[in-house]
Amino acid sequence: MTRPQGFFGTEFVSCGFGFLQYVDNSQYVVDRVMRKILELTGSLVTIAPDPLILKPELAESQAFTLADRSVKVMKTVGETLLSNGDFRAVARQMAKTQNDLFLKTLEEERESGLNVSAADYSFPDWQFGEAFDYQSYRGSDQ
Repeated sequence: MTRPQGFFGTEFVSCGFGFLQYVDNSQYVVDRVMRKILELTGSLVTIAPDPLILKPELAESQAFTLADRSVKVMKTVGETLLSNGDFRAVARQMAKTQNDLFLKTLEEERESGLNVSAADYSFPDWQFGEAFDYQSYRGSDQ
């Protein structure tokens, strides 16, 4: 489902349902309006790395999901900004809460036998805004 040239990615985009981060959208978009959007913004043709493509075992991990759901980001940001609160402090605390839970859950999963780590989510050679090259990462069959 997350293969850049797989059936889901290509069909989702070519049928006009929307854009996907891990697909070169410009190759598959046929809808006139979506083509116009691609003309207006180059960021939609950037392929971002997807950890699941390089390490399918991450599908069994709950670390990212639990961390992501641990903070109600939009609600907290909205309340902070509307009440003229200290956004910087709130943002730091939200990030700390999420990061701590993420790392703790990964450690627990690793201890239970799941081969996962924070490094599986890290792409040190990737430059934000440039298309991610799956061929350059070991273990990739893309």
